[in-house]
Amino acid sequence: MVRAWMAAWEMECCGTPFRVGDTVTWPLLDLDTEGLAFVQERLGEDAGAPITHSAIFHGKRVVDVPKASGVVTGIHALYSRFERTSAREIRPVPLSGRLVWLHDSDAHDDITADDDEGFTAYVVDLDVQEQKRNEQAHR
Repeated sequence: MVRAWMAAWEMECCGTPFRVGDTVTWPLLDLDTEGLAFVQERLGEDAGAPITHSAIFHGKRVVDVPKASGVVTGIHALYSRFERTSAREIRPVPLSGRLVWLHDSDAHDDITADDDEGFTAYVVDLDVQEQKRNEQAHR
């Protein structure tokens, strides 16, 4: 099982909609200490700790990132409150993250968010072993 972080802008720019039960193939980067700290700042240590990977579709390093296929077994939309830190910058308020379970990646638009809350990311569960079993069964 892999739990992956997919930033909202990654999906909005180049992502393909997905739903629970779909098989997806994504470039998955192992979450390093810095990446885990980023996630835990938004969700806290307990909710953020199970996130092991980040789905990335942009940048020079995406060429070197191995793709993994898996069956989507869970989708959560992360909503965070934001604060203005300067005239040009806003940032998520630490520990303000709220996870909402979804059936598909387009459903986040249907959720009512507070005025100071915005869609931040998906947290997606992938069963990579299930994908391997499905491929073997079809041979």
